[in-house]
Amino acid sequence: MVIGKNIERTEKMVEHFREVCRESGLKVTPQRVEIYRALASTKMHPDVEMVRESLNASMPNLSTDTIYRTLSMFEEFGLVTRIEAIGNRARYDADTSRHPHFFCTECGCVKDFHCDEMETIAAPRSAKKLGRVDSVHIHVRGVCNECLAKE
Repeated sequence: MVIGKNIERTEKMVEHFREVCRESGLKVTPQRVEIYRALASTKMHPDVEMVRESLNASMPNLSTDTIYRTLSMFEEFGLVTRIEAIGNRARYDADTSRHPHFFCTECGCVKDFHCDEMETIAAPRSAKKLGRVDSVHIHVRGVCNECLAKE
């Protein structure tokens, strides 16, 4: 049952992706759709290498460079969010809604979590004095339950 809901959710996200591309004048290519689908179908917040590995069987000629450039373009058009994770490896999230992330300092996983206060958090005035603030993010670092269970 959950799998069906996940597939339905992914397909809704992919259809939204197609609409945004059309409205923005971006070509909707099979490669772009599958790169986006790889992000939309997981909550793992993959990096470029993880995306490449997930698409290797269906698109073996898709280069890492193409994925980098495509994800950069997706970020520019607001289709994905780039998350600077542990170890300076950028991770990507197709869920562009405002939400916080938990980073595990042991295994490197990135997980979404709910925070009622997220909508009320604003940039401090001292930051606004430095220039225009475009976004505010919450990142929590710690050890995930899976890693704690291994200890």
